[in-house]
Amino acid sequence: MELPVGPAKPHSRAWAVLTSGRACLAVMLQEVRPRRVWLPFFICDSVLHALAEAGVEGCYYALTEDLELQDLPELAADECLLYVNYFGLKRDYAATLAHYYGAKLLLDLTQAFFQEPAPEQWGFNSARKFFGVPDGAFLYRPNKRPPLSLPANQDISLTHLVERKMGHQAAAYAAYSQYEERLSYAPREISPVSRSWLSWLDYAEIARQRQANFRLYQEMLQPLLQSGAAQEWLPPEEGSVPFCYPLRLPQPVIDRRQLFEQHIFVPWLWPEMRQRPGDFSREKSFVDGVLALPLDHRYGFPEIERVAQAVRELLT
Repeated sequence: MELPVGPAKPHSRAWAVLTSGRACLAVMLQEVRPRRVWLPFFICDSVLHALAEAGVEGCYYALTEDLELQDLPELAADECLLYVNYFGLKRDYAATLAHYYGAKLLLDLTQAFFQEPAPEQWGFNSARKFFGVPDGAFLYRPNKRPPLSLPANQDISLTHLVERKMGHQAAAYAAYSQYEERLSYAPREISPVSRSWLSWLDYAEIARQRQANFRLYQEMLQPLLQSGAAQEWLPPEEGSVPFCYPLRLPQPVIDRRQLFEQHIFVPWLWPEMRQRPGDFSREKSFVDGVLALPLDHRYGFPEIERVAQAVRELLT
């Protein structure tokens, strides 16, 4: 396999390019060494595991219906606050928090690959959530430091990517699930395979296509939005590049298996919250009440129309 380096240089300001968002978070916690991190209840378990492994206490804060902090906690000297730019659609609010908390804010940009933190901010993203690569995440830190030097990741698998490219969706998902189970989150530099592939992508065109697909959903789902069968949850911000199209549903929710049977994968974000202790009923309602409709740059009008039609049929 030839792995030449291409002309694209994504996130050239990043301090390090590691294997995953969780690896970035682990390094961030090692550097900052907070005693406690405030974090949203609406978040995946991998963040909680990273905190536990670092010996850092986690403390939940509540979100509003618009995925903004219900209250702004006052942070002690040894505390930080983690915020997620949900669906890539909360960039402006993340900037507001950055102005308020400064370097005490840790930005989770795993759903917002195209956002770069301000120079005084910590932040990390995830290439794997946006592109067909086996690993990759960019870590930002405040203040200039020499580049982080770590061994390169040698433990990758391309099976799920090849199976999906060949049109074998079921086999690809099985291979992906197996890969996720054995994926190491120990801090390592990105693999040479992913580094090469990411250097050949047309990021401006990718961003444009994702934004265009978001607008297509807005147009095609208008009958549902006008009837009240669903609502556009978060309006797009100027220049933001969405991770998906989040469609907010009233109760009762639809059965996602009916979409899976049509080879439309709409993930649950994040069902493990249901088992967590705490009175966060609004956040728990997001699990079944939000459809994260796919809109990545591989798709255009035919694919978005098919997904929108399937959703319309299930909700009318």
